[in-house]
Formats: sequence, structure tokens, C-alpha cells
Amino acid sequence: MTGLGILQHIIDILESNTELTEIVNNKIFVQIAEENTSFPFVVLKRESMQVEYIKNNAVQDNVEISINIATTTYKQAVQIAELIRQELELYTDTTIKQCRITNISEDYFENAFVQVLQFNIII
Repeated sequence: MTGLGILQHIIDILESNTELTEIVNNKIFVQIAEENTSFPFVVLKRESMQVEYIKNNAVQDNVEISINIATTTYKQAVQIAELIRQELELYTDTTIKQCRITNISEDYFENAFVQVLQFNIII
């Protein structure tokens, strides 16, 4: 797998957390939530991807992703952010060599409390 497919891999990891999927009712999306989706939900987005080379060979992809959590209450937004952080921070497997948080921010937008977790993932 390359960085191009990393979001589906991250979704698979998050969907294995039953506590998270029960809270968001399996509403985990790529790029944008479906129209008229009720809160809470999670949206993943690949922000950038850089390929590292040695000589003429690609050796790894360095991917920046953001995970946006939208809920009706601040408490629930933080709860979901904590679950995602616990699941992904320092995560490794046969695909992911490294997964680190680079930034966490919050906002209030269109009647929703939003937590934004940004990760750097090396594949």
C-alpha cells in the first residue's frame, strides 16, 4: 500500500474500535460527510503526501492527514478525539511504520463542536 490508500486503512483501524463506532454510529467518512448526516460523525482527509527517494527508488511515503470530529456537545467531541488518539497515536503495523500527532485544534462551526487531529504517517 502507498500513501494514496492510507485513509481506507485508517478507517479500518478506527472501525475496529467498537466503542468509537457505537458512539458515531459508523459515520466515518472520507473528504466530506454525506448530506444530512446527523451528529456525531468523523471525516478523514489526506492533506498532503510526499514521497522520499533513495537514488531511483521510492522508499517511503510521508502522509499528513486530518481527522475532523463533529458533535453537538463539547464533551462528546473530546471523548471521540480521545478514542481516536488512543487508537492511532504511535500506531504501527505491516503498512504503517510510524503514526504521530502533529497538531490538535478545536472550533465551533455550523452548530457543531469540532475537534481536529492532525497526524503524520510514514508508510
